[in-house]
Amino acid sequence: MTVSRAPEAVALDVVEQSGNRMVLSMGPQHPSTHGVLQVITEIDGETVTKASPEIGYLHTGIEKSAENLFWSQASTVIERMDYLSPLTNALCYYLAVEQLLGPDAAVPPRAQAIRVLLAELSRIASHCVWLGTGGIDLGAISTFFYTFDIREDILDLLEQSGGARMHEGMFSLMQMAKTSGALSRHAAARLPYISILTHPTMGGVTASFATLGDLNIAEPGALIGFAGPRVIEQTIRQKLPEGFQRSEFLLEHGFLDAVVPRKELKAFIASSLDLLLT
Repeated sequence: MTVSRAPEAVALDVVEQSGNRMVLSMGPQHPSTHGVLQVITEIDGETVTKASPEIGYLHTGIEKSAENLFWSQASTVIERMDYLSPLTNALCYYLAVEQLLGPDAAVPPRAQAIRVLLAELSRIASHCVWLGTGGIDLGAISTFFYTFDIREDILDLLEQSGGARMHEGMFSLMQMAKTSGALSRHAAARLPYISILTHPTMGGVTASFATLGDLNIAEPGALIGFAGPRVIEQTIRQKLPEGFQRSEFLLEHGFLDAVVPRKELKAFIASSLDLLLT
């Protein structure tokens, strides 16, 4: 007896049934396969005799959307192709863009190193998801708690780098890498660059163009670093010194040139420019 019949590309609960033989459509649905995979399974009783995967169900119109975007804007949709590892997608895209743009898009070595670090963190966070959820499927519930605890620490680091836990956009040529490259050309022209670090200045911004100034200034009490104190303490399992990563601490240890209140900043910059331009 035939209950219903449809082409394999159409996702139906029961595609075909005859006696003990049944053809079922598994997915695409979020709880099982995240909506990107459909499997047409042929079942004889309780035995799966055949499974035909149907890929390509990531129908969010990413390619079509990118056609109407400038190359520097496309990372917004590119990162969402795999929302568990967005930075990896962005890195692949920008490496291709830089090859097309030629020598003018050369990325400084420091920015390249930061890209690799962030991409690796994103990859590990993505692996924590499949490992943790796979453990649940096998009945190992504690695996989920361990892996997602690690993932939370990584997302905290990524949040400090670009301001968002996911889809940071830090690989954009209009941000970290291109700004660092522009500063190199700025220095070659013998022009002064004064960097003013406000509260907070974190992540890739701190590790790249924020600390490349001829004069690095911060406001009092500003938190400055790659990752926040809580993340560092949880990672190294040690108590940090009092005021660690605050502007006064960094000035004392030679990381900054001056700590200036905002009301005095205008006059300080004016006098500094007079010295730098003479």
